[in-house]
Amino acid sequence: MDQLSAMRTLVRVIESGSFTAVAREIGASQPTISKQIRGLEQRLGTPLLTRSTRHVAPTAEGLLYYQECRAILQALDDVELRIGAAEGQLSGMLRVGVSSAFGRLEILPYLAEFLAKHPKLNIELLMSDDIADLLQSGIDIAFRFGHSLPEGLVARKLGNLASSLFASKEYLARHGSPQTPEQLTTHHCITYQNATVRQRYWQLQLHDEVFTVPISGQLSCNSSEGLRAAVLGHLGISFAQPWLFKAELAEGQVQILLPDYHLPVMPLHAVYLPERRGNLRIGALMAHLEQCWQRNGTLALID
Repeated sequence: MDQLSAMRTLVRVIESGSFTAVAREIGASQPTISKQIRGLEQRLGTPLLTRSTRHVAPTAEGLLYYQECRAILQALDDVELRIGAAEGQLSGMLRVGVSSAFGRLEILPYLAEFLAKHPKLNIELLMSDDIADLLQSGIDIAFRFGHSLPEGLVARKLGNLASSLFASKEYLARHGSPQTPEQLTTHHCITYQNATVRQRYWQLQLHDEVFTVPISGQLSCNSSEGLRAAVLGHLGISFAQPWLFKAELAEGQVQILLPDYHLPVMPLHAVYLPERRGNLRIGALMAHLEQCWQRNGTLALID
């Protein structure tokens, strides 16, 4: 039995709570995962997991072994990274969590240069608008929007993303362009909502005056990809960030509305588990993306 491989498998089974999820994650069969765990249990002479039809949980001995395995594997990974970094090369796997639209438009276009610099490094980009649990999903670093962040994570603020109101040229040709915040109430407003957020109003500011505008419309979306598609489908006006329509703004297909008014900025954070602090893969990717975003104007960085 490859003990290091079995230890890695046990760690991920306990963190994810699922044999099936780990099998899918590493590209192995579920019987292979079960065999590795049984091998560890036979070696140690004690059960490490309790199994039910829906969940897997560690025994007391399993929790102790998991904690030690995790520390050993992290130390081994750190040593290998330092050796590779001394030669100017990063290696191994980096699992990155990001929303679908931001991953497609603002991360994927900049990975070719990074991966060419580190040919021994593999990146698994997990693109979803659901907020994944980093420990359970095995994510090394995630990029998250907004002011509310989960407790227990290291969060590094990368900057603020400016917000504006957007509509397609065709929609505005049909319905006219609002000239004041109050006129938004007569337009089709595309709102964002998910399990924890539901837009009921938009807030705009001109100098010292704040306008709180109740919004309504026939369409709401739970993803930035949905908002983008709805605007490009001429369905109405959306509150979003310019990166979502960068190409269409340059081509004149989409326009910014009420440009003299300021809307709340959207903070962007890089988040990771405390034990990933100082990880060279994470640090290198963040530095690369920040440089790309600054060069291309994605972020309006603040101190």
